[in-house]
Amino acid sequence: MPDGMARLAFNMEQNYNTGYTRINGYRPVVTAGLPGGGPVRGVFIYNNVIYVFQDDALVSPTKCGLWQVIPDVYRIGSEADGDAQEDWGLNIIDTAGSFTEIVAMKDIGDADTTLLPGGFYEFTMHNFKASARGGTGAYLGVWDSSTKYIVGQQVTYPDGGALYIAIQDNKNKQPDTQASHWVVKDDSINVNYGSHNITGHSGNIYGTDGKNPAFEFDGTTLKQIDSSYTPNVPHHIEANGNRLALGFREGEVAMSAIGDPFNFDPVFGAGSVGTTDWLTAMMAGPDGVMYIFCKDKTYLYKGMGGPLEESELVKHNKNVGAYPYTAKMLAGHGLFYDTWGLTELAITEKYGDVTTESISANIQQALLGIQPNVADIHTDKAQYRVWFKDTDSAIGTVDNTNMSICLIVTLIQG
Repeated sequence: MPDGMARLAFNMEQNYNTGYTRINGYRPVVTAGLPGGGPVRGVFIYNNVIYVFQDDALVSPTKCGLWQVIPDVYRIGSEADGDAQEDWGLNIIDTAGSFTEIVAMKDIGDADTTLLPGGFYEFTMHNFKASARGGTGAYLGVWDSSTKYIVGQQVTYPDGGALYIAIQDNKNKQPDTQASHWVVKDDSINVNYGSHNITGHSGNIYGTDGKNPAFEFDGTTLKQIDSSYTPNVPHHIEANGNRLALGFREGEVAMSAIGDPFNFDPVFGAGSVGTTDWLTAMMAGPDGVMYIFCKDKTYLYKGMGGPLEESELVKHNKNVGAYPYTAKMLAGHGLFYDTWGLTELAITEKYGDVTTESISANIQQALLGIQPNVADIHTDKAQYRVWFKDTDSAIGTVDNTNMSICLIVTLIQG
């Protein structure tokens, strides 16, 4: 069957190179079961290590815990290893997996804390530009226009550990005073302006759950973030323009200072923008554009990488919004699920502009009456996957030839 022709399948998926195949790659990571007693609230992978949030009890939980997952180790069964004949050639657990609880959790005041249960986690990984957080002291830096950061010019930090950014107004010029909000970069660190990448460091995990403050996780310690918003319990999170964006259910999006995900003080360039609808999702686009989705509307927020007073919130569609947690970017395609099914935001040649197009018309009948729970992407398979509240899923695959979206409904059994 040619790619893109299937509409309904059982335990099948599209491989963008070879047509349709059975779903491959699912098995228990740890067969011994989960560490907590309640529902899993979130899963993420950081530095090739799996982490899981889970409530500590199914009924009346008191907290949500975070565990590092140590997967089962498999070997191939063989006669030489003394395995039963029926196990020859099969995967056999050699070392049982386990879980290690992450106990280093700090609140906004840097005191030990625990997490309230019942959240719905969302994550982003980001590497904010290297910065020096300091108390009183002189630092040296000279503006180098070739690398666009400071390597010499003497400045003094005020008391209190305030953060300053090495780009004044996001422009390539030497900051003139310490009031320009800038910080000296370590001369040994390779900083590429606009790439959010520091040599040898992939970034940290940032997350929200709608029950606790947003947090940063560096592989060892979970540290909560003060967004200066009340109540400080964002539901959605994204990073763009070297800022951290926190989305609140009431329609407010708080944005950090450039380069510092812990600084939401407007004095240092942080700010916020409000919509008039129930916020459901956010998605980072190119050139500092953020797509903000509400229950019944879609907004484009332009200029996130520059001074916020020069940014612009544009209502893109007053009739189309997104279901919560379904907006994802895959291979340059902005995808989200709404009441009409799966929709694509296609980028145009005009800066910050997009067009909206439904791409699930051919399977609309199969999607009627089922509500999505969450969406994710599988970059290796070029898949956008919508997980519904039952066992079904809708899988959209980006075709390797023409970059169109081929969508099928996969009924996953078992």
